[in-house]
Amino acid sequence: HQALSDLGWVFHKTGRRDNAVDMLAAAIAQAVKKAGGRAAAIAEHHYRLGRVYWSQGGEYSSDRKYAYSHLLSAAGAKDSNPSIQSKAFKGLGDFYRLIGDDTNRALKCYTKALQIDPRREGAGRQACLAMQEQANRNQDLIEICSHALDKEGQCSIQWPLKPLALALAEEGRYSEAIPAFQRALRVHKICARCWEGLGICYKKTAKYHSAIKAFNRALELSGDRTFAMMQLGSIYGDVFFEHERAYDMFMRALKVQEGEESSSCFLVSLLGAGRALFSMSRRYYSMGAFGCASKCLNQ
Repeated sequence: HQALSDLGWVFHKTGRRDNAVDMLAAAIAQAVKKAGGRAAAIAEHHYRLGRVYWSQGGEYSSDRKYAYSHLLSAAGAKDSNPSIQSKAFKGLGDFYRLIGDDTNRALKCYTKALQIDPRREGAGRQACLAMQEQANRNQDLIEICSHALDKEGQCSIQWPLKPLALALAEEGRYSEAIPAFQRALRVHKICARCWEGLGICYKKTAKYHSAIKAFNRALELSGDRTFAMMQLGSIYGDVFFEHERAYDMFMRALKVQEGEESSSCFLVSLLGAGRALFSMSRRYYSMGAFGCASKCLNQ
């Protein structure tokens, strides 16, 4: 039955799906006879047939008697290959997420897949995406990512690095998030969002020069990051009292947001530019440069 299963998988890989279904169904039938119905002996065949049905789409992925039932048989098999069982739970998670529209069940399946094998990158990414779409799930996300890293080691897997850092920052755990972002950026060197996240953590922990470097790196990678511009404007104006640089940065953010005048980011940028101009006018007034002060106020 193993030879039939392997041949069916080859058919699947080469696009001969009908032949794949026939071979894998025959492998299951033969394994049931030879193994006396032991689920562990045929779990891989069920998983493979479930994957073939899933790839066919339509009713084969949506009707539970096709892909779903075989993935369920593979996932529920006792004493089966952990790799097969983990992949089967990941497949069930995809079914619940994409077909069943049941995020909670999908998360349970992805979590189970990761408990069996934390290296299951697809399950990890999908679990993180599902949690990020829901409110108040950052703590669960942190636990899943931390567990995977603790179990496998930070050099073995990469999928938890970025979501862990982002979740820690969103939870306000900035001191913990800084090394998490640093680890993530060793892998995702050109991720502007990670550089922004590192920047806000540095800012919140009063490491302003490091924050400026991080935000500027985010802008080097993606020149339209209004969040980085606003944060730089805030640091220049509120911390270093470099109001001209603050004004330039807020105006740059406003230019990027042209046509979005009702958005909160536009209004924050507008307020920041106004505050910078007011601060500049006060300085000019104290110096006796009344014309320059008046010009700033008129702007």
